[in-house]
Amino acid sequence: MSKVKALKVTISGSYRTANKDIVDFENVSGVIPMVDEDLAAMHTQGRYAVTWIKGATDKDGNKLYPKRIEDIRQVFIDDMEEVSVEQFSYIGKDIKELDYAELQDLATAKDLRRIQLPKEQSGVSLREMRQMAYVEYSDKVLGNFINHNEEGFNFAKLAPLKIDGDARRDTSKKITNEEILDQEEKTMDISSTPKSTLTLDDLKGIAKQKNISYHNTIGFDALYAKLYGGAA
Repeated sequence: MSKVKALKVTISGSYRTANKDIVDFENVSGVIPMVDEDLAAMHTQGRYAVTWIKGATDKDGNKLYPKRIEDIRQVFIDDMEEVSVEQFSYIGKDIKELDYAELQDLATAKDLRRIQLPKEQSGVSLREMRQMAYVEYSDKVLGNFINHNEEGFNFAKLAPLKIDGDARRDTSKKITNEEILDQEEKTMDISSTPKSTLTLDDLKGIAKQKNISYHNTIGFDALYAKLYGGAA
C-alpha cells in the first residue's frame, strides 16, 4: 500500500484531575491527516489531546499520565512535522462502519466540525457520531443536504457511503459571534441562521459573551439548546 502525507503533532500543556490537581504534560504526540496548520491545531486541541495524553507511555509501557483527566486547561502546539504513513483506515470505508478514532480522523481531514468530539469528552454513542458524520459529509462534501431532525428520518435505511481520500477545506462564509448577537438584538429568530454555518467554537464564544456557563465537554447540540432552547 502506498504511503500518504500526514502530520505528526507534538503538544504540551496541563489538565485538571477529578481531585482538582493540576498535571503538566509535555512531549505528547500523535499523527493526524494532512491539513492546513490552523486546522491541524484546532482539531488537535479538541479531538486528539485527551486521547494522546491518556495513551502516552514511557519506554517500559507505563502510562506517563495515569491520573484521570477531568478537563484540559491548556494545550500548546509545540511542533508539526510532515511525515509519511500508511493510508488512514477511514478511507474507502462506509461511514456506518467507522470506529471512534476513524471518525475523528474523518472530521479532521474534511474539516467536518459538527462530528462530535471523542466519547470521553462528548458522551455520545458510536451510532450518534456515525449519524452526524453521515449527515455532515453528505452536506459539506457531496452537497447533499439531509435533514436528520425531520420526522421520519431513519439512519438505518440510508445507503452505504464510502469515504474518499481527498482533502477538503470548508470555504463557506462563517458568521461572527458579534453578527449573531446583533441579530438577536434585532429580535431576529436564530432559526433563520443556517446552523451549518455555526461551529461548537462559535457557540462557546456566544456563551462567553452572554455569560452563560457550560461544561467543557458539552457537545454542539446540547450547547445550542442551552443557548437557544431548541435542538440543533
